[in-house]
Amino acid sequence: MKKTLTICALAALAGGAVLTTAPTAHAQVDCTTLPHPVYIAGSSASKPYLQQIAQVLPSVTLIYASSASCVGIGDIVTANQTEPGSGFSQITSAGALVTCTGGANPYPAINVDIGVSDVYPETCITPSVGTLPAGYELFNGAIQAMEIVEPYTMTQSQFSISADAAYVVFGYAGQPYMGNTYAITPWTIPNEIFTRGDTSGTQLMVATAIKLNGAKWLSALGAESGAAQIIGSSGTMLTDVETATTDAAIGILSNATVDPNKKLGGVEPLAFQASGQDCAYYPDSQLSTFDKINVRQGRYEIWGYEHFVTNVTGGKPVVNPNAQSNPAVSANADVQAVINVLTHTNITSTSTPSIVQVVGAETAAYFIPQCAMQVMRTSEIGAEASYQPPEGCGCLYESLPHGGAGNTSSYCQTCTKASEKTDCTVKPYTTCNDFGYCEVQ
Repeated sequence: MKKTLTICALAALAGGAVLTTAPTAHAQVDCTTLPHPVYIAGSSASKPYLQQIAQVLPSVTLIYASSASCVGIGDIVTANQTEPGSGFSQITSAGALVTCTGGANPYPAINVDIGVSDVYPETCITPSVGTLPAGYELFNGAIQAMEIVEPYTMTQSQFSISADAAYVVFGYAGQPYMGNTYAITPWTIPNEIFTRGDTSGTQLMVATAIKLNGAKWLSALGAESGAAQIIGSSGTMLTDVETATTDAAIGILSNATVDPNKKLGGVEPLAFQASGQDCAYYPDSQLSTFDKINVRQGRYEIWGYEHFVTNVTGGKPVVNPNAQSNPAVSANADVQAVINVLTHTNITSTSTPSIVQVVGAETAAYFIPQCAMQVMRTSEIGAEASYQPPEGCGCLYESLPHGGAGNTSSYCQTCTKASEKTDCTVKPYTTCNDFGYCEVQ
């Protein structure tokens, strides 16, 4: 069984400066008095994305609870299910998280308007959601990659891992099974193999890629045995992996959590070799970059859309049917406004926010705007198809600090619409788009 693989490298597109993330939780606020609230719960990996989006929403207050992907979907599709009030924070217009209170009282349980998930509803195990019933709809937002990671300071860094090797590591944890021990060196110490549990979108997406049921990780070892390190959030997973002291440490994180911490003292992603591939790929062209070119062009396999699930009426997102029970009642128009921004619906160069602002927010969170993708898929780790967005933003994405830091693809040419015929002469990049670049149209 291979454990150290050939890594396929591309010419670098981007520089490697590591920038800071949005502020974390501080202070408290009475969330019962906040105007235009929209309640969101689910994926912890979505936190940096929502923190950036909140900064371009002009008149909506995002109130967010980081539970888990499938829990967030369950909050929407399970009748009368609420999310505990203790988990909610306001995301301010500056992107900060401020813990919700109910004034002089504890913040109550909330009927959620939008469930956010890293995986499709059909992928969920706990709860088992399946196909969304009538009256609900899924909306796809920006893209993220999931990564298998180790501490950056490991003395025997492996650099890469195959799907088969990951199956053994997370399925057996170096433990005996039916008289045999299945182990991949150095990942042989159960307490150093960190997982998220089967409500986590991160685990379920990686599970699909390595063909190991998300509920079967670490074989029969459970949390009660002291062997399985089932971690409750992306932030805790990051801390546990980066502070581990042995070469056996390994975990799973979204690239939005990895990228700001891809440095000495942080975490190092492993290049991943999918089934049927001849070598392993990072999501980026190189370990030190942020261009996500191997995701955008379909070589790195573990990626997916951020999914948002709501109640709908006539196909349009609406508030939770029990919204009147919330301490401050949300409005259909505000839920629609949030979904419009997340899906780029009716977002143009002259709208508020503008398409450039939204793409900038997604990129600042280390997510990939759909308009920067060259492939698409319609199921979990499903077949990829060539994708031409209605208006490509690949060049803009590569020009931004968390996309390409200004080192753009060779075809990227700046332009103005007034001089399009002289600026955009290289076929098929002959149209000057609203982002100020020559793109295919």
